[in-house]
Amino acid sequence: MGKRAAQSAATQQAKVQKVEIDTFAQELAPVLKHLEQAQLNEASIDMLQSVAPFCLKTMKEERHAFQHSMVESIETALKGIEAQREGILTAAEQHLAEILAKQDQATTRLSEAETKMNGASEVHQSKAEVQNSIEVEAKQASKVLKEAQEHEEELRCDKAATLKENEALEKFLVTFTALKDGTFMGKEWRERNKAIDETMKVVEIQDLSLKAALPTSLRTKPGERGRFSLKAINFCEVALASQGEKLKTKISGFDQEATVRAEKSQQLQEALKAVEERLAAAQAETGTAKEDLDICLKEKASIEKEMKALPGAAQKSQKAVEKAKDQVSQTQAVLSNFDQLKNRTPEETTPQEQDATVPETMEAQPVEPVA
Repeated sequence: MGKRAAQSAATQQAKVQKVEIDTFAQELAPVLKHLEQAQLNEASIDMLQSVAPFCLKTMKEERHAFQHSMVESIETALKGIEAQREGILTAAEQHLAEILAKQDQATTRLSEAETKMNGASEVHQSKAEVQNSIEVEAKQASKVLKEAQEHEEELRCDKAATLKENEALEKFLVTFTALKDGTFMGKEWRERNKAIDETMKVVEIQDLSLKAALPTSLRTKPGERGRFSLKAINFCEVALASQGEKLKTKISGFDQEATVRAEKSQQLQEALKAVEERLAAAQAETGTAKEDLDICLKEKASIEKEMKALPGAAQKSQKAVEKAKDQVSQTQAVLSNFDQLKNRTPEETTPQEQDATVPETMEAQPVEPVA
């Protein structure tokens, strides 16, 4: 009976040790896993992971100098991870704050850009209206100048036609004089008749009697002409002389009229030039206003594009902050767990260890000798 009791106590002690080892391994596992994130070379991480179980399994008071040194190295590595992750968290929070600040700034900038754009639009519209007004004025001035130049050309054509008419009249007077003086020879009767026909076309005679008598009068020899024939020929001379005077008077008036019309065209041309200069200036101002408006529109579009992208960037940055917080919390949890392992004492037992402790009634009894 005593022998079985001793064996039972030994079994219970082994179970306690197994529970302790399993519990320790579970508590140590996150620490070993976390060391993989340390800013150390692979060999150093492997070394720390290798020595951690032996150094931390040993109670704090029982560790020798090398174990203390390794525990401190592990703690330094874990705190380095914590510092790194806290730095990442700080940077992520700062980045999120910058994005949120940019959103506020973009809203203000957009409002300012819209105000600026509206002002530029009003200026452009005003300049465009002035330009349109001057364009109408320039078109009208160009039209008036064209009409004046056409009048000049009409006058030149009229003068040329009048000079030609006067030249023809002077030439005809030679023929008429030959008819009046009866210098056509008998054999030139065809030329004479042709000259008479021409006279009837040139001289305007309203009196039908005179008009009827004139051809016969011109065919009659000067000495044989009667009173009525002489009257008809005399009327014709007076009419031709009057027609010649009118042409000369008209010709003499051309130069003065041409000067007047030329001066008017010159004035209109100068007026048009002035309007065109004003138009060029107005077009330049409208162009500048359009460029300013385009700049405002591009600025507004750029801000709107930026604002459109900011919510997504803020959401992404928020996720980065949450992830960084989780990582910091994980590291702090590992550090807390490590601190418990680092400061283990023989008196400290886990709930599992307490459950696995051998009851006092199961302690080994002295073995009695067999009878």
